[in-house]
Amino acid sequence: MVRFFTFERYNFAEQLTLRPVLIMSATVGRLDANYEKRTQFITADIESRIVRRSIKGEDRIVIAESESVSIGAVEQIIQGVKGLSVYRQYLRMLDKRDEARTALIQSMQYNPKATRNELKRLVSAHYTWLYKYDKNWLYQILPATLKITKKQEHD
Repeated sequence: MVRFFTFERYNFAEQLTLRPVLIMSATVGRLDANYEKRTQFITADIESRIVRRSIKGEDRIVIAESESVSIGAVEQIIQGVKGLSVYRQYLRMLDKRDEARTALIQSMQYNPKATRNELKRLVSAHYTWLYKYDKNWLYQILPATLKITKKQEHD
């Protein structure tokens, strides 16, 4: 899609695949015209609230909406605090772990006589995640393995 704009004696096409802001600012600069830029001021108070909420593990989109800043601004603040990004990854991992553990325990409660393979089929994504990242807990909670013995044939 191409839009055409006319500024006094200048005509140019703005292609939406390019960065319209750069095109517009370059054109306005050539014309010596003024235009309104959207600027965003983040005070130290807003920044400290964003950091506190990030430490609590709140979603960056929710923080951005409530503080009336962009998601990119929130991400920049999070990246600017040493170790905060890694800590947030750890919090997400703990949430996934708790979700997977809960799903497995509920599945075991609904199917008390289920074998390991049956549980694996019932909650395969959670079982796989626990196997990769929480194997010790998984093996402690799973039912004992069944020992398969060959029946000896008698003559």
